[in-house]
Amino acid sequence: MIKPVKILLLTIIACKSVLMCDAQHNSDSLAKYLGIAAEKNPGVLQKYLEYKAALQKVPQAASLPDPQLSLGVFVKPMELPGGNQVADVKLMQMFPWFGVLRNAKDEMSLMANARFELYLDAQLQLSFDVRQKWSELFRIRKEISITEKNVEILKTIERLAMAAFKSPSAKGPATSLSANRNDVAVSQTVNQNNVSGMQSMSSEKQGKINSAMISQAAMQTGPMSSQGNQNLTDLYKIQMEAAETENNITVLRNNERTVIAAFNGYLNRDPEMKVSTPDFMISDSLGLPLSLVYDSIMANNPMLKMIRYEKQSLEARSKMTKGMSYPMVGVGVDYAVISRNEMSASTMNGKDMIMPMVTITLPVYRKKYSAMQSEAELL
Repeated sequence: MIKPVKILLLTIIACKSVLMCDAQHNSDSLAKYLGIAAEKNPGVLQKYLEYKAALQKVPQAASLPDPQLSLGVFVKPMELPGGNQVADVKLMQMFPWFGVLRNAKDEMSLMANARFELYLDAQLQLSFDVRQKWSELFRIRKEISITEKNVEILKTIERLAMAAFKSPSAKGPATSLSANRNDVAVSQTVNQNNVSGMQSMSSEKQGKINSAMISQAAMQTGPMSSQGNQNLTDLYKIQMEAAETENNITVLRNNERTVIAAFNGYLNRDPEMKVSTPDFMISDSLGLPLSLVYDSIMANNPMLKMIRYEKQSLEARSKMTKGMSYPMVGVGVDYAVISRNEMSASTMNGKDMIMPMVTITLPVYRKKYSAMQSEAELL
């Protein structure tokens, strides 16, 4: 009997875990949108490819100059004491001064790191823009919802006023101007308060406020008296307030479509694709005391890190240009192809010749190298 109970408990726990994961996935739509934006946003992809391209410059800068191979063939063999020279082959490899290649590699590596910080900055900026538009969309939708409730309240007041106005046993004003204006003012105040404090007000509190406003309107709607014209004027004003509120809903709907199009633009998808927002948002905090914010920015801000990497890169370039102002040394070999001469009695007759060679460049034009060092220092 214990085994089936264990199996049943394990099954219930597994089902609860699946449901919780599914609910978290559905509610955490912002994380899903951020992932799509990071993968498909053209601006972020551009920065990433620029970083990958900068990495390809590292092996270029760290490589030796290409060796030089020259081949010469004599149309008519040149007569030598030890035979006839048919061809001449030369191979030469140049070597920069000590430290030039290392500094050049450091320069490109640090520049690639700077490009990577630009990529991180683009990601953070994209995340900020997506969150901002998503929060703006949430605010607009909540404002639409609250405004629609205000329209319902105004419609209810209008029906009560109309019923009182048509009542033949009128003894007093159905809805006075002050009562109607108070109702509408309270309605608009609820709209503004809910927009600014929509995260903290629950649906239960909103329902109590709406019920209180309707009850107040019903209490203020009494039997009609001889002031029917004034009641009719107040009724028209309520209708105008309702029409204006409906126009505000239309404007909010247009703003909603604009924000959705901009949001989908960050995700590089169709502007009219549906964007989901939660029913409520939980307030968040910075997570750091203000005294540590400055230190965190100085240590982690991508743009500041990029500037530091660029500075180090230019320092490496300055060292590299200083080494380039020194001579380059080339090491090579000269191979002469000798054919046998029947008229020669030399022991070297017909033997090829090999001659090692050393070449040194003479950097006599100093203005060029001085300008390169000054450029790096000024940058």
